[in-house]
Amino acid sequence: MSEVLIGKQESLERCIQRVREVWGRPSEIPFERDLDKQDLIALNLMRAFDTLLHMANFLIRGKKLGWPKSSDESFDMLAEAGLVDAETRDNLKRGNAMRDMLVRRYAAIDLDKVRQVIELNLDEMLDAGGKFLRHGAD
Repeated sequence: MSEVLIGKQESLERCIQRVREVWGRPSEIPFERDLDKQDLIALNLMRAFDTLLHMANFLIRGKKLGWPKSSDESFDMLAEAGLVDAETRDNLKRGNAMRDMLVRRYAAIDLDKVRQVIELNLDEMLDAGGKFLRHGAD
């Protein structure tokens, strides 16, 4: 099993755990106005999405699948090679779009989308990392 992927999976798990801890922290300030909570969550979501992309690209190199020209192409290549299913690919691409929004602050951050990721997609992110880890052992 790849030490690189094991380390990345551990990093992903720490980021997800941190998001859950911060999200679950009681506060008298609503999330929409709690800038500290927003920043801590955004930082750890960015790290988590970056980690998944690094894992994807590590697999692509290891499997000699080619040279992706974009993050989305990385996920497409993994799906084409049968390493992830279409649903996982689409989730990863949406996550990457969220990461871009958080990093570049293209527009005001859509806190409803952040909330949705926290409430619905954290386990999917962990599952994707687990898939990458398993395929890295092949």
